Amino acid sequence: MRDLLHASWQRWRYGRWRSLYRQQTERDLQRLARAVEQLPWQPRISVVVPIFNPQSDHLVAMIESVRRQVYARWELCLVDDASDARHVREILRRYADLDERILRVSRPVNGHICAASNSGLALASGEYLALLDHDDLLAPHALAMVVKYLNRHPQTRLLYSDEDKVSVSGSFHSPHFKPDWDPELILQTNYFSHLGVFETDLVREVGGFREGLEGSQDHDLVLRCVRRAGEQAVTHIPHVLYHWRTTPQSTAGAADRKPYAPAAGLTAVGEHLAALGRAATVRPARAGFPFMSLEYPLPAPAPPVLVLIDAYEDEKELAACALHLLERTAYPRYRIVGLGRHGCRTRLPAPGRVDFFEVNGRVALAAMMNEAVARSDEAFVCLLDTRTRVGEPNWLARLVSHAAIGETGLAGARLCGPRGRIIAAGMVGTGSGDAVMARPGRKAEGLGYFGLNRLTRQVTFLPGLGVVASRSAFLQAGGIPEHADGWIARGLGLSARMNDRGLRNLLVGASTLTLLGHPRGRVAKPQGRAACASTADRFYNPNLALDARDASFRLGFPPGSARSTSRGPAACRVVRGGIGVHRAHHGDGQPAVSRSRSSRVCRDMHSTTRPEPVRDS
Repeated sequence: MRDLLHASWQRWRYGRWRSLYRQQTERDLQRLARAVEQLPWQPRISVVVPIFNPQSDHLVAMIESVRRQVYARWELCLVDDASDARHVREILRRYADLDERILRVSRPVNGHICAASNSGLALASGEYLALLDHDDLLAPHALAMVVKYLNRHPQTRLLYSDEDKVSVSGSFHSPHFKPDWDPELILQTNYFSHLGVFETDLVREVGGFREGLEGSQDHDLVLRCVRRAGEQAVTHIPHVLYHWRTTPQSTAGAADRKPYAPAAGLTAVGEHLAALGRAATVRPARAGFPFMSLEYPLPAPAPPVLVLIDAYEDEKELAACALHLLERTAYPRYRIVGLGRHGCRTRLPAPGRVDFFEVNGRVALAAMMNEAVARSDEAFVCLLDTRTRVGEPNWLARLVSHAAIGETGLAGARLCGPRGRIIAAGMVGTGSGDAVMARPGRKAEGLGYFGLNRLTRQVTFLPGLGVVASRSAFLQAGGIPEHADGWIARGLGLSARMNDRGLRNLLVGASTLTLLGHPRGRVAKPQGRAACASTADRFYNPNLALDARDASFRLGFPPGSARSTSRGPAACRVVRGGIGVHRAHHGDGQPAVSRSRSSRVCRDMHSTTRPEPVRDS
């Protein structure tokens, strides 16, 4: 009953959100049409639709959603994959006679979706290809927004948008507001999905749709196209442009409607990793976890790890923390070094495996950490503090295996409280010089927002607890900014420096650490070009809520909130500019932070030179 009530509430909430912020009027669409007419590049977009026995009303609604596009340079390529329902042929014939932009072809034998899609590809004459299912809907401004983004980002060869679902009754629900391109997340779930738009020549270059991978053919196509075109060719449009219909036959209703899809997904991802030269074991979805998972092997032999424990405030707890790590961590080669103000070597367990580094009170702790790393022989470094506790023995192995991937800067664990409540799953930059804790789920065991609570994904910032980096990357980045005071600021500063070097910071969803007590620590200004960026976090969708406490992955009221922020004693912020952190204990208040990227969503629709207010369908 609770789940039903929650689902009903979420549908009402999204309906309210759409009516307030994304329900465009005819006047809005007319303004958009005029703006698009002024764009210098107006490519033809071929909308390819494989068709097999849809309901007549759903088929008609799909075609009409294309005909209602405010951008007129499209062609609709309808491929009847040997449907045995008479109404399909009649509807396709009628619309082809009605509109010369509608092309149709009938296959004599059912070949399934890949063969039918290739027939549509052969029919297409547009510069770009948009994929549409036979019972789904395009928002009326979908293709116009695609063209606007193509003009704005001329290097683009692949685009994807946000999406939602439409029920049989016609109500919209379950919006999926996505991050920008994430090469790690795409290996576990095809979040690219709908609306997917591809340069037609690129699709032909990679060989079109691969037969035998039905059910994951789009996922496979995305991976092959990105390998050919490069990640810089992918553009995300943060607008709901696609409505995925939930029917008993579609995977929008339930993933198990197509039991052949998981095996096809494993093949697509496995071959993609092999082509990249990355060794990994790809595991299928399982009960309670409807996503693929990847396990990267440790280098052989396992590289030694220096575990640095901040004991500056809790030297009495250092021995207990070190003993806990020694008893609970299965990793074969690591050495623990505590950093504090007073020597306590005699009280430490396991001499030779646990050591102490005395910090001069006049010298910043961050500088001592950097010195400890520089003087060490270990290949990797892990940052903890005395309140850290581990739940499962492979936490360090998982972090090291991800940090060992060549393009990784930091690999970080999720941080939870003693009762399993998420404290941080990465951090989100706000675009106004601040950052907040990312909480895509409330409890550690929950999937959270479209699985992001437990999936491994790229983040801009990680807290400075439970993070691992290779020693070489750590030193080449310049280490921790020397004036970073506290684990939050240390993580932000080090993350920013990794970003500056073009390295990726990964939140490893399968690795979880527990923090005893509340998060603490002052926030200092991170060092690095990325620290003072004026744009908000590209891995957090601007339609989602961002307030003074956290990035909650809930709907933003309004999207891209730009309201004033009330900060009491429970929140902390940078006092010298740059990126800071707002923290507050859990409560009912929802103070908001200023978000500069609100312009990306709320002013994106009507101007060719600068964003304007937008209302999504």
